Formats: sequence, structure tokens, C-alpha cells
Amino acid sequence: LNGSLDVEYGTYVLSVLPLTTKEHYNFGGWFNNGTLITSEFTMPNNDLIVNGNYLVNSYTVKVINENGEVIFNKFYPYKTKLNTILTENEVVEYINSQIGYDVNFSVNGEIINENMIIDSNINVTVNKTPKKYILTFKNDEEIISSTEVEFGSVILYPTMENKIENGIE
Repeated sequence: LNGSLDVEYGTYVLSVLPLTTKEHYNFGGWFNNGTLITSEFTMPNNDLIVNGNYLVNSYTVKVINENGEVIFNKFYPYKTKLNTILTENEVVEYINSQIGYDVNFSVNGEIINENMIIDSNINVTVNKTPKKYILTFKNDEEIISSTEVEFGSVILYPTMENKIENGIE
């Protein structure tokens, strides 16, 4: 509340103060001279300044892996940059454990970026894509076969058919 109220001497002060709301904040109470007003009192015979205090809401951010397991769960205050979670130890350890995969994180299908803020409880999804590599078979210096393979895929040894299909004579 910004402004002033005319309150008559002897009136119960808390009963005339409005209940205020602010999105993403909880009302922390009314204060007088820095002290929380915890009980009703009457208006003195002089001017009185009463200040409202708001406390920022905190929201839960969960990171859920491809198996549906929560690998990270923490509270953050409103307006924290969502990409902050990418520097948390548990998340960094998870990323580092995913050898052979490119890993990114999304919320409702949108990849996390530096403009996203935490403004509600959020479930973050881990997205893993196998890395791709070029596998080349050589016989001395002669290329027998060359093909792109995904990490974790079964490797087939070159045959005469593969050699012809790949244009290698």
C-alpha cells in the first residue's frame, strides 16, 4: 500500500489496514519503526508510519532424467535465472557422467536459455542424444569402409557388399 489513511485517535489500527497482495510474494506483515506489529493496538494521538513487508516466494525446480527419476530438487527465489541449475554440482556430475551423449535441458519442450526465470514450480527434462562419429576401416592405407555411427550402436565389420555400396573398389 502506498499512501496514507486517516485514522481517528483510539481506533484499532490493524483492523483498518488493507490486506495487500503482490504476485510472486507473500505478505510478511506490518511494521512500525522496524518492528513487526504482532497484536492490535489503538491509534495514538500523533502521526504513525506503518510499513508493509513482502517476502519473495521460492519455487521448486526438479530435474528429471530420461528414466523419470529426479536427479536434482531445490528451491529458488522468484526471478532466479533458470540456467543457474546448470552449474549445480548434482547437475554438472550428471552431465559429466553421460559420456557419448549430447545433453540439454528443457521445460515444456523449450531448451533452457539465459532469459528464462523461475516464476513457478518447474520440472526440467533431460534430453539426451547419442553423439555421432565417423568410423573408418582401413587395410594398411586403403580405406575399406567409412560410415557415420551413433554412440552405443552395433558396429558391423565391412564386407564386400559394404565396400561396393560405399563406392570403394
